[in-house]
Amino acid sequence: MKHILWLVFIPFVLISCDGNTDREFMVKNSSSQTVQVYVESVYNSEIDTITIGMGQTANVVYHNSMGGNSNEGTMSDFIQAMTAVNDSGQVLQKDYLLNENWLIESERVSRVPSDWRHTYTFVITDADMQ
Repeated sequence: MKHILWLVFIPFVLISCDGNTDREFMVKNSSSQTVQVYVESVYNSEIDTITIGMGQTANVVYHNSMGGNSNEGTMSDFIQAMTAVNDSGQVLQKDYLLNENWLIESERVSRVPSDWRHTYTFVITDADMQ
């Protein structure tokens, strides 16, 4: 009977220790106009439209995966397409696929199970629009 309990308990413990990785992609509008952001994630084929006012920040993509992962990855792993248009009709010129164009914060939330949270912030300024 004890062996049966161990056979049930051990897989339960191993399954419970998978961990998790949360990735939140934000766009901060530091420009002087409201912008419409059009974004398509790798995991969702629909294009989402998000309106972001001056000085505001909005979540544009959220991805959750099993297993704790400290690797921040590359933008093309998560974002299929992204552009922005301001009230004057100017279009975003800054490359959203370059990691250098994102402020990336990574936080280990828990060791066991391994949980990680990565927050990516893309800042749009007037200089980024033409």
